[in-house]
Amino acid sequence: MKSALTEVQTIVSVTITGAVRSKARWMASHNATCNFWRSVENLAVTPTQDQNVNVWAVSQATARRRVQVKGALHLRDGGWSSGGFIADSRIDGEVNSGSQQQWLSRNAESDLGLTRAQFPGVKCFMTM
Repeated sequence: MKSALTEVQTIVSVTITGAVRSKARWMASHNATCNFWRSVENLAVTPTQDQNVNVWAVSQATARRRVQVKGALHLRDGGWSSGGFIADSRIDGEVNSGSQQQWLSRNAESDLGLTRAQFPGVKCFMTM
């Protein structure tokens, strides 16, 4: 079986410098529980906005598949967030889950900061 990173490198042909994000600042309380039906696939992103953090503040019916984040990933935007999915991906920096819950990560590599989540086939690495 290939590692998640190998799978991402094999599939990804698009690299974006800047941001591929879903923010929740459109609501007064930055409540991401209203951010449904967001997805992104088959790309690499080097975040250069929000202190070089890729923000993916979402709730149910969202997915990130075959994505490499060349930096940190925040799964919240300061308010509530609830649910999502990452598969066959690599996050090179820290994952900050904030209030995230009901999350599923499958076949991914990361420095995971998630609680209340499932991780089948996930390889975690820690940065100190």
